Amino acid sequence: MNILLLDVDGVLVEDRGYRAGVIATVSHYSRLMGAGDADLDEAALDLFHAHGYTNEWDICPLAIGILIVEALIFASPEPLTPKVLLKLLDGEPKEDVEAAIAALREAMKGDDKADIEAKTQALTEASGKIAERA
Repeated sequence: MNILLLDVDGVLVEDRGYRAGVIATVSHYSRLMGAGDADLDEAALDLFHAHGYTNEWDICPLAIGILIVEALIFASPEPLTPKVLLKLLDGEPKEDVEAAIAALREAMKGDDKADIEAKTQALTEASGKIAERA
């Protein structure tokens, strides 16, 4: 049996496009938080890979979570413990985020790309309020 494998976009041979996408995604959310481009490079991605995080679906949320925790640590006048973290987040618009998640889930049941993108943007803005406070 012969198999012909075509690497049309080049990600099977070299994963530079994937890595650039991860860096661009994390930097996008870093800029939304007012922190400028994320300090994420090839060496950092290698470190994620060495610890078992080998795809963008795992790396992006983890790296963005790290950025949020760093922002909260910087904003906190005392050591960041779960109790202090809850105090920092107290009063945040949780209902806005929950409503945005529900709207996005509903949009994803359909195939209207513009609606999905709009709902994704609404969720980004609603959750961004937490980062702005930090």
